[in-house]
Amino acid sequence: MKIKPFALSLGLATLLPIGQAVAEAVTDPVGFITLNITPSPNGTTRALTLLSAPLLANATKADQVTPIDGASVGALTNFTANTLVNDTAGWTAGELSQVATPKVLKILSGAAEGRTFLLSTTVANTATTVTLDPTETTNLTTIGLAAGDRYQIYDCDTLASFFGDAAGIVKNNNPDLADQILVLIGGTWNTYFYHTTNNRWTRRAFGSPNATNQALKPEVGLIFSRIGSQTLALNITGSVSMTKRSDPIRGTGLTMLGSNWPVDATLMDSGIQSTPGWASNSNVNLADQVMLLIGGTWNTYWFDGTNWKRRAFGSPVSNTQVIAAGSAVLVSKVTATPDALLTKNRPF
Repeated sequence: MKIKPFALSLGLATLLPIGQAVAEAVTDPVGFITLNITPSPNGTTRALTLLSAPLLANATKADQVTPIDGASVGALTNFTANTLVNDTAGWTAGELSQVATPKVLKILSGAAEGRTFLLSTTVANTATTVTLDPTETTNLTTIGLAAGDRYQIYDCDTLASFFGDAAGIVKNNNPDLADQILVLIGGTWNTYFYHTTNNRWTRRAFGSPNATNQALKPEVGLIFSRIGSQTLALNITGSVSMTKRSDPIRGTGLTMLGSNWPVDATLMDSGIQSTPGWASNSNVNLADQVMLLIGGTWNTYWFDGTNWKRRAFGSPVSNTQVIAAGSAVLVSKVTATPDALLTKNRPF
């Protein structure tokens, strides 16, 4: 997806049609959504904003404009535990494995509809086969895939593509004096900032490793920690997912989930409470929890078996609490269960 930061707040996130997607996805609506970043009140106190990118970008070559060779939309003919095969794909070898322009493959039909997988940038694709990135631990033979299931390949955002040239973002060699992006990867928080001297995105770690091409999968939520005191907005363009949602929730610890579609949802409509293994309880301390950032304050919610409630005096019922389009939720599993999928049909 193409993202352009600019210092102008346009209010709530909105989706506006601007055209149609290409190839076989011609009916997919395409538009843009504006995500507003909360500014620091004084340039020293950090303000947090939860972000996600609920729009998709068609797969392109390294120029990020020209469509890839071969079938970006097609049907699987075979698969192994970590590879996907289309015997007639006609892909250019290595084109789907470029470090600077990573790709994701989304399943469009069958039992695994909605699953999205990051493709490897270390194992080059062939004309017919793509390999999953090592961070993808799913065994493809156990998720109900079948020959004939449809797929589509999309560009996967990186820190560089998501935030463009970092215009308006506070840059510094010292991460404590820079805007920060927090990403939850494999249950561990990773912090990124724009390093002024190196002129690139950097991970906060020994040696300031280059993070320019850090992949950001579509279903992943981010935390923007803003130290800049000016308004910042991100204008995102792309196509709307027309499949159901099918995204993993870790069985222990934390998962940051982005919004899957560019529309507001309520806690009750989110379907999170129906995730297999979800712990509902009248006692918040015995229930799995969801955290939302509202007005700069973290609010905790849990499902008692009938209603969502907020952790506050009187435990107010919060079924209609809105999860804004382009925002994210932090899921906390207090009871250890196997990893599960949040599945939900598209809301339109």
